[in-house]
Amino acid sequence: MTIFRKDEFELCEVPVPEGYPQSQTHCGVICVDGSYILSTSPYPVPKRSKWLVYIMAVLKKISFGIYNPFYVGEDFENPCLYMGEPKENRGYPTIFRLLNGSPVMKKAEDLYGMGSYCSDPDISYHDGLYYLINRTTIRKARTGDVDIDYDTKVHLTIGSICDGGFNIQKQICLFKENDVSPCMRYYKGRYIYLSLRTTSYNTGRPCEALFLRESMLPEGPWSTKTFINIEKGNYEPWHFSVFDFEDKLYAIIACVRHGEKQRCWQMLGEFDEGLTTLKIYQTPLTDYKSYRGSALVTDYGDFVFYNSVVNEKIKKGKSVDGREVIVASRSFESLIKKINLNT
Repeated sequence: MTIFRKDEFELCEVPVPEGYPQSQTHCGVICVDGSYILSTSPYPVPKRSKWLVYIMAVLKKISFGIYNPFYVGEDFENPCLYMGEPKENRGYPTIFRLLNGSPVMKKAEDLYGMGSYCSDPDISYHDGLYYLINRTTIRKARTGDVDIDYDTKVHLTIGSICDGGFNIQKQICLFKENDVSPCMRYYKGRYIYLSLRTTSYNTGRPCEALFLRESMLPEGPWSTKTFINIEKGNYEPWHFSVFDFEDKLYAIIACVRHGEKQRCWQMLGEFDEGLTTLKIYQTPLTDYKSYRGSALVTDYGDFVFYNSVVNEKIKKGKSVDGREVIVASRSFESLIKKINLNT
């Protein structure tokens, strides 16, 4: 049982920067003055047969490396921003255009020979400015079969959108820490910053922690971390995004089931008033194999859910690897009622 049927979703057109293979993941969304702003990070990882990999390797060898058909998905996993306008026959856009200035940041230099990448972009808005959060990560050393030591920084890019472009005003490093899926929002008179400590998707292990920081300014100073209790049920958080409606904070949480890995379910979460507890409702939003989605509630009470799917064959999809952005909507009131009926 899920909240949305698969046929309720529509495919979104979210073009990648020139030279990038088509693939989108880790979407975030906000609505500002009727325009929808989408953040993503492309991550193309096409499946190839053993024979194709062999042929490509031979071509690379006989051309002395001049012809190199291989590419690594994380080379393209850079934060991009898009704008879309709702159509008359629906309250949300399915077609987005890439804003000039995207990607907003490139990956860090690979200092240890184990690769580096950007990841986990999230977008928010307050008082005329846009705030893009993303991580840059450098792998340092392998410490076990599945454990790796990382050098990770969380960056904040502050800017405005004008004439089809994202104009950067300031770019700073907020934190040096190995948390994932950072989110920042202006909420009830202050900025809040949330992040997860987890390896659940890659290992199947339990999520370790959800943290909260607070500040009166987006650049800080930020308070020390406080723990938020998670009422998990049968699901372990991997990545998440947050949205608020009627003075309450909610989350879209990409979770793995206990003991499983490499398969996320999109779950709705609700914070208590003091942001001390996050409750994960136990009915998935969709049966699509997903990564990290995002949502908002419009002024009319409509819940608009943008989801990034993984390894799915979506009709008319153009991705090289089944990573697409899809969208579905229903009234938030009916969604909560349906979830409560299934609780």
